Amino acid sequence: MRWRYRLLLLGMLIVLGFQLRANAVQPNLEMKIDRFITHQMTTQHIPGLALAITHENQVMYVKGYGKAIAPQTQFPIASLSKSFTAIAVLQLVEAGQIDLDAPVKQYLPNFTLADTQTADQITIRHLLNHTSGLSDFGFSEAFLPQPITNAERVDSLHNARPLAAPGTQFHYFNPNYDVLARVVEVVSGQFFGEYLRSHIFTPLQMSQTFHATTMAESLQCGDRMATGHIMAFAIPFAAQELSGYLGGNAGVISTAEDMAKYLILHTNEGRFEDKQLLTSDSMALLHTPPPQIKSLYAMGWFVTTENNRQILQHNGILSTFYTDVAVLPNEEYSIALLYNISASSLIAFALPQIKAGLIQLLNVSSG
Repeated sequence: MRWRYRLLLLGMLIVLGFQLRANAVQPNLEMKIDRFITHQMTTQHIPGLALAITHENQVMYVKGYGKAIAPQTQFPIASLSKSFTAIAVLQLVEAGQIDLDAPVKQYLPNFTLADTQTADQITIRHLLNHTSGLSDFGFSEAFLPQPITNAERVDSLHNARPLAAPGTQFHYFNPNYDVLARVVEVVSGQFFGEYLRSHIFTPLQMSQTFHATTMAESLQCGDRMATGHIMAFAIPFAAQELSGYLGGNAGVISTAEDMAKYLILHTNEGRFEDKQLLTSDSMALLHTPPPQIKSLYAMGWFVTTENNRQILQHNGILSTFYTDVAVLPNEEYSIALLYNISASSLIAFALPQIKAGLIQLLNVSSG
């Protein structure tokens, strides 16, 4: 899992390397975007991608590129799912059903670790900020049977060994968000996917989006699923995505068309059309890293600031798919890129560059 975290940071650093400049949307911008994407697909041997761009709370551009890829084509968005899980938790906080600073054991009495004292101290906020003290170094998923429910994931952590006291260090750890998904289930009385559908997907009119707890479930339920690819000798080959548990950290399946609606929520202070899914205060919390420690991770988002300009970003990495998102809340721009190929070592640098190049092309600035 460490290589996935390194790719997350790589994408973030590449975006920061581009200077964003001010200008209005140019009349021929659509042609420039199209030409840029087509060139990148050719030079990087990308078989297909779907792109969505929003500006000032409107869908500005959405298009599919490559064989059988359309704005309605479904992709597993992997770790971008964490931001959906964070919204679900904060909705229940606003409803008075979850306390961010309450221990996880208040909601999941059976939650425990190899260090039971640390388990007692971990709060909901710690899980959201990846400051639970848990790390891949203390819990290796690769050598354990894959769970098929969120409850099984929670039970599987009983031998996990924390690396730090809760709230003192950042460690990107996928199961943090699986535990949160189980908390949502227990508190709401709904399966996690059902909660997301009724409280997030449906209000946002994300009609082609759903949640799957396992990859096998996603392949069965998706009727417009893209075909994933791997790269070998600079040639993309169609390949079956690896089976496994997705849970609350990676289980959302979506489209470029639907992701555009979701991203508007993040540039419009929690509002989509006439629906307020979260208050502006909760959205600000969602987008703010913990001030107590040195960390760029808020709640489901990496957050950076350059010249007083905030950039929210995250990517999602599977063996045959890659997704990449950037949100500029102050400038009200957002970009979603969904690829039917993974960010393997051959194109690990190239794919984050595409997002950064689009930001530069948009010529965005705070003025």
